[in-house]
Amino acid sequence: MSDPIERHSHISITRQTPVGIVHADMHITSVEISGMPGDMGDDLVGDCFDPDSCCDEHEKAMIAALRAYLRPEVAPECLLARLRDTLDRCCCEDGGNAAGAVDEPGRSAQPAQPVRGDAVVS
Repeated sequence: MSDPIERHSHISITRQTPVGIVHADMHITSVEISGMPGDMGDDLVGDCFDPDSCCDEHEKAMIAALRAYLRPEVAPECLLARLRDTLDRCCCEDGGNAAGAVDEPGRSAQPAQPVRGDAVVS
C-alpha cells in the first residue's frame, strides 16, 4: 500500500463592515490513502474507452442511444460540427477526425442541413 497523502488548505477572509472588521479563518485537512502503486496507471496512459471490450449488450445499447441523442441528424451545421469535433476528441473516435468532423475552423466536410421547421427559400 502507498503511504497516506495529507493535504492542508487554509482560507482567510477579512472584510470591513460599518460595525467593524470581521476576520474568519478556516483550516482544512484531508488524508487520502491510495491503492497499490500502478493499480490503474497502465490502464489510463493513452488508452481510450472501448465499449466493445468492456461493456455488456445493455450498456452498448445505452451508449448507442446517447450517441444518437448527442449527434443529432438535424441541427444547425455549426452546432453539428462543434458536437462532432468535441465528441471525437473526447471519445478518441477515428483518431479525432471522424467523417464530417471539422478539419479547419469554420469548415465542415458535410453540407449544411436545415433545422426542423426551417423553410428553404429559393
